[in-house]
Amino acid sequence: MAQILTWDVDYTPPEQPWSVVRCESRKTIEDYLTTGSIILLSPGRFYEHKLFFLLARLRLPLVAIAVVSSNADVPEIIDHIDESGIEDYIRSKMIRKLSVDQPRQEIAIAESYLTRGNHEDHVDLLIVFDMDGTIVRSDGFTYAAMKRGFEIIYREEGIDRTIPTYEDLIPQLGLGKGSIYQQFLPESSHHRCDELRTMVRQNIRQRLIDGEGEFFPTVETTLYKLINLGAMLVLASSSPYDYFYPVVEKFQLSRFFQSVLCLGERPGQTKAHMIREMQERYHPANTVMVGDRYVDIDAGKECGCFTVGCAYGFGLPDEMEGADAVIDSFDQLLDKVAFLTKNIRSRS
Repeated sequence: MAQILTWDVDYTPPEQPWSVVRCESRKTIEDYLTTGSIILLSPGRFYEHKLFFLLARLRLPLVAIAVVSSNADVPEIIDHIDESGIEDYIRSKMIRKLSVDQPRQEIAIAESYLTRGNHEDHVDLLIVFDMDGTIVRSDGFTYAAMKRGFEIIYREEGIDRTIPTYEDLIPQLGLGKGSIYQQFLPESSHHRCDELRTMVRQNIRQRLIDGEGEFFPTVETTLYKLINLGAMLVLASSSPYDYFYPVVEKFQLSRFFQSVLCLGERPGQTKAHMIREMQERYHPANTVMVGDRYVDIDAGKECGCFTVGCAYGFGLPDEMEGADAVIDSFDQLLDKVAFLTKNIRSRS
């Protein structure tokens, strides 16, 4: 049974398997707060206790916190819904799994969010990160899920072909160029592409729940160091939204990133659109784009970024040729952007 905590939100549940606790103070929320809770707040209550709810969301990433208002301006790590969307929101948050890591550093990050929120016009350095192949090593569970999906469709369709290999599939991921499934199905089976895609994503979600996938080495410590230097970090992925958000939640990526964006929620856009969106939001003096595919480098160049290519990722060797700098491990990023962070340190 899901537990819904409300504070100054008038909500009566339908005949569904969840209970509602109408809270009259933050103390009540503290008393009832547990893994899997869903908190619905009025804007006034959120802003009055903003740091508390930021810390709650960061330290208990599987607690859902939503400000119920049609025009509230809230941090990216807090959800924003209107009254008509409460039921759908609750349904979407029913399945959760807790994993808490490094709470002291997360407190520092939460406090920095508050500071940045009040001074967004003075961002010195914005760093935009790709996700797969840059932050998260997802190739293992992704290929396993795709291979399993092709095996099922090939068997059911009687397709006499070799199952696509890792080398066939993984280099094509992250390019934001639409479905790759049609390439490996005969035209007579193209009608099953959507079914195959759904099958693969369901398999991926289960593999995430089962603990598959990991950060590339030194990712967490390096991101914390960049935040401590005063850089603003955002995530911009070419992934579909129903893959992107399970990965964001699995790895608690909202600990690090002020904003998380994916092309799956922006039909017809490109990675360059997402970079410009972040530049227009935060008005940085300098922007860095970090990614493992040529589309990341090209998008960064288009938006005037200093570009860093990740040679350890999923791209082919020649994809990094246009980057301003290339790294073989994630911690090398600190040295590559040192000249940009020097100005931040001198002003702090």
